[in-house]
Amino acid sequence: MRIVSKILEIKDQYRLIIEDMPVLICSFLPDGKITFVNRTYCEQFNKTYEELIGSSFLSVIPKAKQKIMMDIISVLTPDSPIQSHEHPVIAPDGDIRWQRWANCAVFDDHGKLIAYQSIGEDITEYKRKQKIILKKNRALKLYSECNKIIVHGKNESDILNKICRVIVEQGNYRFAWIGFAGQDKEKSVRAVARHGLEEGYLDNLNITWADTKFGQSPSGKAIRENKPVISKQIASDPNFRPWKEKAQKRGYLSNIALPLNFEDQAFGALSIYASKADVFSTEEIKLLEELTNDLAHGIMAIRSQKDVRRAEKTIRNERDKLQNVVNSIGEGMYLVNKDFVIEFQNNIIRDQFGGSVGQICYKSIFQRNKPCDFCLMQESINENCIKQLETDFLDQKHYDIFFSPFQESDKEIKSIIVMRDITEKNHLQAEAIRVGHLASLGELAAGVAHEINNPITGIISIAEILTDKFHELGGDKTIPERIVNEGERIGKIVKNLLSFARDKKEQYSPAHVNDILTVTLELVEKRISKDGIQ
Repeated sequence: MRIVSKILEIKDQYRLIIEDMPVLICSFLPDGKITFVNRTYCEQFNKTYEELIGSSFLSVIPKAKQKIMMDIISVLTPDSPIQSHEHPVIAPDGDIRWQRWANCAVFDDHGKLIAYQSIGEDITEYKRKQKIILKKNRALKLYSECNKIIVHGKNESDILNKICRVIVEQGNYRFAWIGFAGQDKEKSVRAVARHGLEEGYLDNLNITWADTKFGQSPSGKAIRENKPVISKQIASDPNFRPWKEKAQKRGYLSNIALPLNFEDQAFGALSIYASKADVFSTEEIKLLEELTNDLAHGIMAIRSQKDVRRAEKTIRNERDKLQNVVNSIGEGMYLVNKDFVIEFQNNIIRDQFGGSVGQICYKSIFQRNKPCDFCLMQESINENCIKQLETDFLDQKHYDIFFSPFQESDKEIKSIIVMRDITEKNHLQAEAIRVGHLASLGELAAGVAHEINNPITGIISIAEILTDKFHELGGDKTIPERIVNEGERIGKIVKNLLSFARDKKEQYSPAHVNDILTVTLELVEKRISKDGIQ
């Protein structure tokens, strides 16, 4: 008796210990009937010990999970009698809670199953936190992947479509699209990227960011109000009424739209649709906001790069045009800074003096060791006016040089120097002067010829009369004949002077040297006789 009493005492003590343990303890038969539960188990389901004893432990498990639960514990054997699992239970208030159980099958000496002894704990809060952590990790992964796309992307359209794809695939969302705010009269929202289950959802959606009936969608309001807008339950959201039917057909139950904002101005929106209602947590919304901010800055950075490339192309085109103009002016030109260093030269200077950019002008062009004495660059800069000089050097060519002050964008004053080769011009001017002198001489010759021609004609006529008289009187007619010949020669000279004045081409004809010498001696006969020359 004493031993039995001791055993009962120990059993009662053991029972008291189990009763006060903060874990769920339950014993039940193979058919599921409860044979023992502790106080914690009773409190968990808000029932008395008497109400639970004899009832099935499956009664607190959702019907859809009861068969699964029996299948789990039925596989226990004497060799593998212990197993743990997690399953949902129905709380007294009707909510679903989660429990983790360790089940131990009890067998007799013959291996027959006689009962189950189970210990469990409520893990609803753990599950909730785990779900939050999973969502955070998913959102962080989504954020990370999207940022990689933004950082490494080069094309705006490609980036936007990839962002939508990652949001749907990594974020487990139903559909995502990006729309830009139009600046037209209707303030329309134009879809520029999309991914997911769309099935023509965006066709004829008629979304606007104006404050009208069709401007109350999350996307329209997000752009207009420049803040995130959430439709927790599309089915009951009155603002979503114009698009509710299309959304429900595609399984969209909730929606969030986040503005693409740059410098406090929304230029578009990212719209995300989920297959569950009210799924966007505070933490998730915060990460999505950071994502859209990064995306907006990424878009603007790409546009800025495009603007820079466009500006650079324009500058290159304008520079090439200027280069062509500078090379086509037909005169040498170079740009010099205050230290006489050549910073630019056109092709004419390069062809005449070689490539001189980066070199000292008075050394590379003028072959001097110090600034040229005739240089007016500093004077031009100091007086802020164009200076000009004419000089010659080295190859004895003549140059007209212009010094023009030039201010760079950094306020540094430089000089544009234009060198005009006037060697040929000077030659032409000298030739023009000589031609002018010849023209004046021709005019003088014409006047003299005219004045001589008349009297010489009279002399010839008189000489011819004398020749006839001498012939009649039988005298010597040599002298009057010579007068006629010389008069005719003078006439020819006059005629030649007139021809010179009229700028006629010279004409050549055969002549006998003896005739020329005879005539010459006759002209100088009297003079050489006086000088005693025989």
